[in-house]
Amino acid sequence: PGRAPKLGSTASPVREEVRYYGPLPSQGRTTDAIRVLNDLFGLRDCADRMPMVFAEQGDLFDAPRQAACPRHDFGLCSGPCAALVTEPDYQARVAGAIAFLEGRAIAPVDRVVAGMMAAAERGEFGAAARWRERFEALEWLLGATTRARAAVDLLSFVYRDPGSHGDDRAYLIRRGVVRACYPWPATPIEQEAFFGVVAAELAREEAPVGPMGAGTLEEMLLVMSWFRRHPDALRRTTRLEAWLAGGQPGMRPSGN
Repeated sequence: PGRAPKLGSTASPVREEVRYYGPLPSQGRTTDAIRVLNDLFGLRDCADRMPMVFAEQGDLFDAPRQAACPRHDFGLCSGPCAALVTEPDYQARVAGAIAFLEGRAIAPVDRVVAGMMAAAERGEFGAAARWRERFEALEWLLGATTRARAAVDLLSFVYRDPGSHGDDRAYLIRRGVVRACYPWPATPIEQEAFFGVVAAELAREEAPVGPMGAGTLEEMLLVMSWFRRHPDALRRTTRLEAWLAGGQPGMRPSGN
């Protein structure tokens, strides 16, 4: 949030003003990879309460400002706390990091590989090893985010949850989020109505790949947890497209 966003990791996605990506399997490895991304893009990792001042505001101050931490001196932060970077430049850095998290660009990996090869050619094997550690961190993060997106895409189906007294329910789940819940359609009229609900959901344009709110991620984690703890429940699911095509026994709507 704010004019100078930063990347971080958390095990408790509860803040609605924060954008979340994931879920990812390892808090420790995620933290390490985010640190590498912050360093490569020059993004801040200071507290939210730290005042931000961009270069275009420099005329507000009589003397040059000094960065609040040594990361700028080490070339790891662009210095938005001390008017050492313009706001458009900083936002472009943030956009580059987001593109990586969303799988739309691998520019930081290219930079790390180039740094690793250059260090090896100079015989600076210690530096080459540090570049390799950065490469491994980014490689893991790229794989983890890709698998997370694939897992979320697979969580799209109609799930029949059996009731204790024949009161089964139908859950329409899309990308890990419950979009509708009804008593299991047993009569032709109920089947036709639920067919319309599924068709309308599939016709609705899906949001592009990107960040999600805390509430969405929390619900997604609950859905994932349910099917992880009850693997047999997956046998009572039908892909949305297959359901519309009549893939669910006894559920083919009339006229289709």
